[in-house]
Amino acid sequence: ARGEAMLASVVPLRGTPWVVVAQVPRAVAYDSLGRMRLLVLLVTLVAVIVAIIVAVQLARRLTVPIERLMGMASALAARNFDAAVDIQTGDELEVLGRTMTRTAHQLKTSEAQVRAEQEIRQDLGRYLPKELVDLVVQREANMALGGQAQPITVIFADIVAFTQLCDDLTAPDVVALLNELFTIMTEIVFRHGGTVDKFIGDCIMAFWGAPHPQDDHAERALLAAEDMLNWLEIGNAGWQEKYGVSIELAIGINTGVAIVGNLGSETRMEYTAVGETVNAAARLEAIARPMQILITEATLNAAGDGFDVAPVGARALRGDDEPVTIFEVRR
Repeated sequence: ARGEAMLASVVPLRGTPWVVVAQVPRAVAYDSLGRMRLLVLLVTLVAVIVAIIVAVQLARRLTVPIERLMGMASALAARNFDAAVDIQTGDELEVLGRTMTRTAHQLKTSEAQVRAEQEIRQDLGRYLPKELVDLVVQREANMALGGQAQPITVIFADIVAFTQLCDDLTAPDVVALLNELFTIMTEIVFRHGGTVDKFIGDCIMAFWGAPHPQDDHAERALLAAEDMLNWLEIGNAGWQEKYGVSIELAIGINTGVAIVGNLGSETRMEYTAVGETVNAAARLEAIARPMQILITEATLNAAGDGFDVAPVGARALRGDDEPVTIFEVRR
């Protein structure tokens, strides 16, 4: 109509050649529909925006705890066991955060225990072989007073003419020299699986075959004695230059059954070996010449044929003893 699109409805009148036409401009007819479309678009846009905001918030609620957990994991990897993470999400992430914080605390405690145990091992290692140190640290060693009879091989190694050495050196030099000597001799004993029993002035006592049985305890003792004398040839070169003296050792070794265990009192005890086997080794050391290793026939039989020995003869090691056949170990 007049160039404008119209929306019309036509109804015929019955019985007449007439029709009724109702029409409105198309723009008017679809105006409400256009407004509805615009409203739908606006509502959809608002819904999308709200959804994006909610998604961002939800994502942030998820990613922030994860970032904190990753930071906690990095702290643990860097051994920063004082780190902690506080997550309050009320879900599995919060449980994981509490677990990681608790783990850090446990690791810190464990590391302190390991450090303390290592210090104990180092301290005990100055006196005992590794096997006995492990038993003590692990609380598996019998710390009660008492002992048991065990076949062992005992060695006494004594500095010859130590009194003259003390007269020739100052007290600090004597102490320094003894510490250097005993450090090496202790290392040699440990290297061959022995136990350093004690230092008696200028003498070291050690034994093999305890706390753990060793089928080759006599052989180990002889090898250690040979190493001690061989090492002195090198050590004396340095001591002669440093102190102006040389060290000579007299060594006695015996094999037999001795009482080995914790002797002393409840407040102070010593893991040691006692008995005639030990006494005989000490007496052999007393009669040995400088740089000489004396052993009994029992030690020779236990050590086997791998050593060059020469018979010294039979000798009573005590006034009322039966004579004992003595051998010298030649290097």
